[in-house]
Amino acid sequence: MKKIIWILVIVIIAIFICFINNILGNNKYDLKSISEAQKQEIIAILNCAEISADIELIEMQIPKAYKDIYYEIYFKTDNQNIKDYVSKAETDLYGIDFKKLNKNNYRCVVYRKDDKSIDLLEAIADGKEITDFKNIQDNELNKVNNNPQDVTQKILDSNVVHPGIINNIDEKYIYYSDSDSRELYFEKNAFSCINGRTCKTMDLSDVKVGDYIDPIRKQILVFRYLSGEELNQELLYNFTLTGDERIVFVNSIELENINIIDSNKALVKISYGDIIGNALTDERFNTLVEFNSNTKYYSKGHNINSVNDLENAKGNINSIILKKDTINKKNPAIVVSFECDDT
Repeated sequence: MKKIIWILVIVIIAIFICFINNILGNNKYDLKSISEAQKQEIIAILNCAEISADIELIEMQIPKAYKDIYYEIYFKTDNQNIKDYVSKAETDLYGIDFKKLNKNNYRCVVYRKDDKSIDLLEAIADGKEITDFKNIQDNELNKVNNNPQDVTQKILDSNVVHPGIINNIDEKYIYYSDSDSRELYFEKNAFSCINGRTCKTMDLSDVKVGDYIDPIRKQILVFRYLSGEELNQELLYNFTLTGDERIVFVNSIELENINIIDSNKALVKISYGDIIGNALTDERFNTLVEFNSNTKYYSKGHNINSVNDLENAKGNINSIILKKDTINKKNPAIVVSFECDDT
């Protein structure tokens, strides 16, 4: 009787182990016999196209049951730079976990950062032939673009986060789109907001839909969506900031008419606009500024040292600092320093 009981226990345990393995185990796929096109598709995901001839794909394993979808790619190579290639494969779309198993044998776990399946690898697992890798990658990227990404922690960690234009603000978050049409958002109360042109602290209530934001140094630069005299006043104020005061230089400057009064004084008509350009506005403004004997000149090519040399600055990248108490007067604002990127 005891023997029968033990046999039943062993059978039940075996059935239970098989059941658990069927649920939690991995499905394995032989990659040695896949087509060259499919091989190149996998190698492209691993960022190893340049050394594809050095790589022998062995196997792909996909978990049978999982919350976060991932794919284990096993391969061989004797290329000593393989880690450098694979480590650069991580993108906004794919995550990568690279591991050396033993000599010339490696495992690379690839996953979608939005917890979705990688269509290309799913198709290979299903035995389907796919020949247009770029279209599939673009389609998957589009799917990611349609899912807003929380970049709060990235900003707090001082990671690079793209700027863009605000499209929605609610009680907790600010949502915006970057230049690649990716939808991003962050917790608005986690950061201080700084006017990107004037470098003055802003109240959150003054941040509006349509403004351009640039996350930088754990804070949010806000370039207000302005036009006309409001925009002009912010750009003029930016001209008064020193290099230590200014977070970013926002003006693009062109010297137009140069009227030399004497050897130490010139009245110059300048044209300027927001360096952000078409992201917000292409509006440009004109004003007169005064160069005098107190103006300091910084010329990369050492070609501009006085008012008599200002013609040499036309067509170059120029920047100025204006005396703060002169920008709102009827008389021309005074140029404290002038810098030219001439050669």
